[in-house]
Amino acid sequence: MKTFVQYTKRPYIYAVMITIGIMALYSILHTSSAISYFAASISLYTLLLFELYSTKFYATTFDDQFELTSRSKKHRKAHWVHHLIMPTVLFVSIVLFVFANSQLNMALVIALISLVLFSILFLNIKAYYENKYKLENKTANVYDVISIASVFMLAFSIFVVTALLGELYIISGLMNTAVLIILGYLTLARYHIINKQGGMMLFAMLLVYFNSFLALLNFDISIVAHTILTTFVYYYFTAVVNHYEEKSLDLKVIIEYLAVFVIIFVIIILGHI
Repeated sequence: MKTFVQYTKRPYIYAVMITIGIMALYSILHTSSAISYFAASISLYTLLLFELYSTKFYATTFDDQFELTSRSKKHRKAHWVHHLIMPTVLFVSIVLFVFANSQLNMALVIALISLVLFSILFLNIKAYYENKYKLENKTANVYDVISIASVFMLAFSIFVVTALLGELYIISGLMNTAVLIILGYLTLARYHIINKQGGMMLFAMLLVYFNSFLALLNFDISIVAHTILTTFVYYYFTAVVNHYEEKSLDLKVIIEYLAVFVIIFVIIILGHI
């Protein structure tokens, strides 16, 4: 019984361990070299991989031992995008964000983001392998939240690093476009919209983002403002994909989202004139 209780708490225990590790990275970054920081990050990543593997192993083993309800082959086949790439994207995003913004006043925010998202993520993965469909469905939105949070952290990190390296600002835009392409494709794959309609939505997002980015180059816009714009573009893309999935996407919805985006765009410009 004790082993079973410990097993049910695994998602939270490992989320806490990873969060503590991320907080330790702050100390390493302030007291050691960048090489030590990324070496420690790789070591912490192995803990993440162990949790992802052991969650599947213990869940499937527990089912076999106690002869619980058999799972369909489709359900037993883990979606590797959900259970490997998305956790990796979240982890890399946090590591790069901490490196680009090592101010200690952000430590608590990062700790909360890490603890909450990894807890729900591990809980969702565990529910997936245990056939707990209701719990899995209730926590499925964590992947959208992870994607949006990752876009913010990656975009900010890219803007900061390229600025420190003295690269042209347009490089930041191209790199963020690549981030949007990758995460946008993963979102479409998660909703099984790898088709012409999905391609059109992805292209529309990239078109809106890059034109907005080029327009903002004419103003003295801060890195944070650029990051917010990038994040909002991706957020609206995710919202449109959700509407498409729920078959509630129409011209009225698209116009409403575009109108809100234009208002945000104008506010960003007016706030820096």
